Amino acid sequence: MNYRFPELIGFFTTLLIAFVLYNQQSRTLLKVPVSEVITGGSAQDSESLEQDAIMTEDETSDEGAKATPDPGNIDTVSKVYKVKKGDTLYRFFIRSIKNIEDVQRIIHLLNQSKALKKFRAGTEFKVTTVKDGPKSGQVQEVLFYIDKTKILIIRDLQTNTLNLIQKPLISINRLYQGVVNNSLYYDAQKLGIPDKITHQFARLLSHNVDFQRSIKEGDPFTIFAELFIDPDTDKTVPGKLYYGSIQLKEGKKDLYRYQNEQGTIHYFSSNAKAATRSLLKTPVPGAPISSRFGMRKHPILGYSKMHQGIDFAAPRGTRVLAAGDGIVQKAQFNGGYGNYILLKHSPSIKTAYAHLKRFAKGIRAGSKVKQGQVIGFVGTTGRSTGPHLHYEIHLNNKKVNPNTVKLPTTKQLSASEIKRFQSQRQEIDCMMKDAQKSDQTFITPQQCPDSGSKAS
Repeated sequence: MNYRFPELIGFFTTLLIAFVLYNQQSRTLLKVPVSEVITGGSAQDSESLEQDAIMTEDETSDEGAKATPDPGNIDTVSKVYKVKKGDTLYRFFIRSIKNIEDVQRIIHLLNQSKALKKFRAGTEFKVTTVKDGPKSGQVQEVLFYIDKTKILIIRDLQTNTLNLIQKPLISINRLYQGVVNNSLYYDAQKLGIPDKITHQFARLLSHNVDFQRSIKEGDPFTIFAELFIDPDTDKTVPGKLYYGSIQLKEGKKDLYRYQNEQGTIHYFSSNAKAATRSLLKTPVPGAPISSRFGMRKHPILGYSKMHQGIDFAAPRGTRVLAAGDGIVQKAQFNGGYGNYILLKHSPSIKTAYAHLKRFAKGIRAGSKVKQGQVIGFVGTTGRSTGPHLHYEIHLNNKKVNPNTVKLPTTKQLSASEIKRFQSQRQEIDCMMKDAQKSDQTFITPQQCPDSGSKAS
């Protein structure tokens, strides 16, 4: 009996340890975050992903998010990867994640949750993996943002499974007021305005403002926009641009967001005039004019000749934008014009772009283009002394001065629509006034009274 006593002690000790470990694991598995969660199988159970994937309540909870196990002392490395045009889910993740089993589980989780309805070029994914050791390259966390939602795929170290958590971001409205000291883009960035909001504001302004010649140092500007904030990381995701204005020497240019009864978004000035025109003011934003419309001494031929367009000086390879929606009538080499594009916007309006280095992908006769779309790149092909864009507007088949021609706006409001617009404008004004009174730089839209027609 004395010889068997130590064996019995060892047997009962093993049973006790197993019971404690089972209890701890059971308690951990019950700690499911209240956010929407989808759980994938372990590396050993990759074939049963369909059965293992579960979904809980579509709610959010900071407490639930904190229940995710801490990676502890694992040495990790994080990198940000951007989705390229033409990427598929598999092609993107196999490029950014080396562990094929993790790639398969992540794609399964995304498909199962339908969290990634659109796989957009430019979307950024932060991928955290184990840095060294036998588990080198194993995914610990994948973080990205889609519209108003934070998507987090994180490894549970106790079960070795990848879980997907969805959390809605916090919506705020923020008022920015600045002065142009360097450039609108640079000074907006210094204020912390998201690039997407600044680009949208600048694109809308470009219909009526010549950035190179009209905007001067000291011009004040205001931007009022919706933002989505991740309180865990302070990440800011841009939302709606409600209002923007800039005070120029020739007067104030402003624009308000307007949503019509069909849900379409347009922008109008405070007096209900459309902010957008059928053609952009310039197809190369910010580029200086190197030669104007009219008689001039030709730089190559040496004699006076009518210059029937405007030349914009810009570095070789600078993007050239379509001045308006239209159809490509020509995209070819055209003698002294070099690489040349002719767009038809309406039966009476065409625009031409000459001396291009090359055409953008997909630009050919018969293809459709959208206003602001990249159609080519600045070059010096044909009869040219240096890189520039020669730009023409043809009105009823006659070449006219792009700086002086009067072009129609894209939309005019009816009497009933004007009433609806003014209601939404007043609501936006209310939100901005409250923001100015507050010590904070942002407010929530619920602080304003219901105007009867939401500026949603």
